[in-house]
Amino acid sequence: MKTMKRKLLNLIMCTILSSMAILLNSCAMAEITLGAKYQRMPSGQSGSERVIDKVAMNGQTTSTSSREGTPSAPSPQRLGGTYKVLEKQGSQRHRHETILDQLLGQAQRNYPNEAIDIRNATMRYRHIGSRTERGSYKNREGQTIHFSTNYSDFQIFYDADVIIAEPVPHPPSHSVEIPLIGVSRADLYRRAHNWLTDTQGNAVRISLADFDRGRLQGEYDIVITHGLTYLITSTFTIDVHDERADIRFENPRLQRNSSRQFEPIFLQSIANRVQTEMGIFSENLKHSTSSR
Repeated sequence: MKTMKRKLLNLIMCTILSSMAILLNSCAMAEITLGAKYQRMPSGQSGSERVIDKVAMNGQTTSTSSREGTPSAPSPQRLGGTYKVLEKQGSQRHRHETILDQLLGQAQRNYPNEAIDIRNATMRYRHIGSRTERGSYKNREGQTIHFSTNYSDFQIFYDADVIIAEPVPHPPSHSVEIPLIGVSRADLYRRAHNWLTDTQGNAVRISLADFDRGRLQGEYDIVITHGLTYLITSTFTIDVHDERADIRFENPRLQRNSSRQFEPIFLQSIANRVQTEMGIFSENLKHSTSSR
């Protein structure tokens, strides 16, 4: 009898241990981290990398509520953090990588010819509205209790830094001497002035027209589409002499899209395009002044 009880007890213990092992195994957790493509995304730029822009996209809208005043926006959340899931769910892609794909895709459309990447992707909240809802209920004593609930609505959006691993380019400049055999200083000044005012339109703004000094000075706008559209403004100076004109471009600065803020040229590919346009301007001036 005692032997049978001992065997039964052992069987029960084995069953319990097996069940516990199965339960623990089913609850085992696995860490989910970013894939190789985005491993460096949370770390920010390093080495020769520098931030050249930002990309952003909207997500869903959300609301928060409070009975103690108007709710404030939740804190920003950096994307790409490690989290855990049940191991039995198998390997899976990080839940933020779909958003990162969209941000990187937008960056690549903006900079199709550059070796860019994204860093510091973050989820943020933009306040889009507030409202108050009033209600009431009866307590245990049968009294009517009135209350107000304040809601704040937020647009979720995601942004990320766009980085590139190339040095800041030197500002492009251009100077050239244009020989014009047989053209007097006065005639050359007149031809150059007429060419600037008659053919260049709004692209040229003359700030100095000094016949006695033989100098024309102003600003020249260059529009470049390079994924995005940029307006580059450079100063120019034309000094005319007998049978010769000297032209030089200096201090180019850039505006992005409809921005009114100037900044230095930040990509070597844009600097190269500007250098080419300065050369074309000089060649057109030479052709115009020599053919009249």
